[in-house]
This record gives sequence, structure tokens and C-alpha cells, in this order.
Amino acid sequence: MTIPDFSYEFDRILLDRQAKEVAERTKRVLGRYYPSEIPACLRQTFYSYYNPKPKPAKTLRVFEAGDMAHEWVKKMLTALVEAKQIHGEIASLENERPFTIVVDQDEDISIEGRFDDFLMLSNDRERYLIDAKSQKSLYYTNEFKKEHAIQIMPYIYIKRPCKGLIAYVDRATYETKFLPQAPTEGIDYDKEIMNWIFTRTKLLHKYIVTHTMPPPEAKQVKDMNWMCNPAICPWRAECDAAEATKDKWIKPQ
Repeated sequence: MTIPDFSYEFDRILLDRQAKEVAERTKRVLGRYYPSEIPACLRQTFYSYYNPKPKPAKTLRVFEAGDMAHEWVKKMLTALVEAKQIHGEIASLENERPFTIVVDQDEDISIEGRFDDFLMLSNDRERYLIDAKSQKSLYYTNEFKKEHAIQIMPYIYIKRPCKGLIAYVDRATYETKFLPQAPTEGIDYDKEIMNWIFTRTKLLHKYIVTHTMPPPEAKQVKDMNWMCNPAICPWRAECDAAEATKDKWIKPQ
């Protein structure tokens, strides 16, 4: 038999899968937003609605590594529970129903998601919602990222009372850091952050339904500059060319 170019074939599988997802994205209902979109650059999310683009295979492989990191964390935590080294049980949330958080009933705006990417570690007294994130290196990772805390907050809101933990996994070595430091700490439900999420979701909705170009937040806010990386944002060229529409921006809240 002829041995195929496995690297090419692997990438083709990822690209074909993504093509179906991009096609489905064009069918999205206005007013329905994902938790991961809330802390993202407003302009980037705007483009994802009106000019959906595929990501390169290199980026898709990183996402696959993230899925593998999730499975690694689940496997290790389950082994600890089975060995009775920690008290509690690991519940995969893969079979949970999708959830909806109503943001504005009159405007028909809501946040929607699934618990597919989360684990729940629980006992009779404590519950931890765990989100695994893969990274190139953990050398400088000593605190959880602000955008990750925002992203997990709607899930904590739904599953409260519980605390959130971010499990950062080195993609090369599988070294893992749980932040905030477990088990005595965790990300608590924060009403102020949740109110900010509601306000920002309504702002995002206003941009999208009025076809108004948002400001390039990732260029303007230092902590968001990394989102401008071409490997993350496929709309860099369009964004650079859109500066002439500044007079149409709506000031973010």
C-alpha cells in the first residue's frame, strides 16, 4: 500500500471539520452569544458574524491540544478520586443539556453554552467547576487570566453554589497548574462581573444588529493585544482597513 502524507491528511480532517462549523455559524440566530465571545475583542466577534473565516490548520491543532489537555485533567482527577487521595467525585458534564441565560427578554438577548468542556469535582460540602486551558508554557503562569475568569463566570452562575478553577496545562510536558490555588481557593460567583457580562453582551448585540463596526479593542487595550495575532484573528487585514469608520464607533461600557 502507498503510505499517505499523514500530516497533510490530519490537517485535512481538521479543516473539513472546521468548514462544516463555519457553515453552521452563518445560520446563527442574532441575539444568541457564547460565553467565550464576551471577553473577546468586540470587532473580532463582529467579523465572526458577518465575515466568518476559517482558521489555519496550525491554529486548529492548538485547539485539538486543548481538548487533549481537558481529557488529561479529567483522567488524572478521576484517578485521584478512585485512589481516595482526594474526597469527592468527578462528574463529566458532557451529557448536560445546553443552558441559556436571559440577558434582556424584551430585546431577545441571551447567553448560551454547553458544559462539554468542563468538569465538576464535588463532595457533600464543596463543588468546583474546572476548566482546562492548554498553553505553550507555564513559566510565567502564576495567576489566572482575566478573560478566563470572565468566560467561566456564566457557568458558575448556572451551577452555583460552586467555585471555579482554571487548570492550565503545558502542551509539551503536560505540567499542570490549578489557579487560584486549589483546594482552599477558587473563583467565587461575582455579581458585579456578571452584571458587566450582561452590559457587554447588550453592547455587542447593538453593534451586530445595527451593522455598526466596533472599535478595535485588541489594538487599543494592552492586555488584549495578543488577540491581534494573525494565528488568532483572521481579520487583521480587514481590521486595519476599517479605521476610516471610527466616527461610527459606539463607546464600550
